[in-house]
Parts: sequence; structure tokens; C-alpha cells
Amino acid sequence: MRFEDATTENNKIEAVKYDDYEDGIDTKSNYDASQLCKIVSNIKKLRYLEVQTRDPTNVEVEGPAFLSNELRYIRWDEYPARSLFPDGFQPLKLVVLKLNGRFQEEVWKGCKVIRYKNN
Repeated sequence: MRFEDATTENNKIEAVKYDDYEDGIDTKSNYDASQLCKIVSNIKKLRYLEVQTRDPTNVEVEGPAFLSNELRYIRWDEYPARSLFPDGFQPLKLVVLKLNGRFQEEVWKGCKVIRYKNN
């Protein structure tokens, strides 16, 4: 399945890796930051998200309107929004969070209690 196929609501995709630096050749990103956020918002069962862009924008955009509560891994280089997570995101399964290249003012509003289950 191609990344473009996730532009409508999708319940089948569980992992997304987007890298606009293919084969060591710096290319212009096919998607702007707001398009990437909209695509990620449409993927309802996402567990792995990795976005690497080399063309940072100076325009601040809204972050994703929705993030799957199934997310375990998030890496987003040059993330263009000041806050990342929507209010409804419950990161109970999140293991890795890497936000490179930008300073995030807040990851979410208020406090979130994340209970660790020891199985």
C-alpha cells in the first residue's frame, strides 16, 4: 500500500515510514507538513509512525487531529507544530517518542497519568 492511499480514513495500515531523503539524494518533500498531519489523522490503527523530512518549514501548522491509541513508536523529524498530540490521544502503549529538530512547547495539555502494567 502506498502512502498516498492513507489520505482517506483507513483501518488497515498499522505502520507508516515516510522519508523524503531517498537513496542519499536530498529531494523536495512530496507532502507539506499540513498534508502529512492530515494523512496521519486518517490512519485509525497506526502502531508505528516515522516521518523524516529534510526541508523544514518555517510555518507552524496544526498537528494531527487524531492519533491512534495503539501507537507504540513515534519519530517525527522537523515536526512543524508547537504541540503534537490531540486531547483524545491516550499514549498508554507508547514506548518511544522522538521529536527531532524542533522545540515542542507542550506534548499535550495538562497532565496525563500513564499507568504501567507489569505482565
